[in-house]
Amino acid sequence: GTNPPKIMPYLGDCYDALADLNFITDDNGEKNNRVTDAMIAKDGERVELHEYFRMEGEVERYLNQLTEAMRISLKHILSDAIEKAAAWEIDLPRHEWLFNYPAQLCITGTQIFWTDETQLALEEYEGGQEDAVKRYLQVC
Repeated sequence: GTNPPKIMPYLGDCYDALADLNFITDDNGEKNNRVTDAMIAKDGERVELHEYFRMEGEVERYLNQLTEAMRISLKHILSDAIEKAAAWEIDLPRHEWLFNYPAQLCITGTQIFWTDETQLALEEYEGGQEDAVKRYLQVC
């Protein structure tokens, strides 16, 4: 527990698709092997943590805390992705938006946004706009 880099080879056993954590470099240019700022997936994708995470104390405790830090980070990124998706084609085209977020969160965000748009089209249809669903299909 006192040397977090020693557990790095076993991260894949604890977390699907997680290969490594990025440890920060301190002001002296040395790697701080207790503080991480990002998750590195097995495919090389890097996902920033919402806040620096300090690995201290018992391994079981800080791994549980790391799980929570990952969850919070992904929640923040997903929230931002969904917010930005609402401005597709205004601020940023969809094909560019895709490259600003981790792949899994792009898929999830797109599904959430699609569900909201579909629900709105169906509500418009129920409200008497008989072409609402056809209009939405043109957007898709």
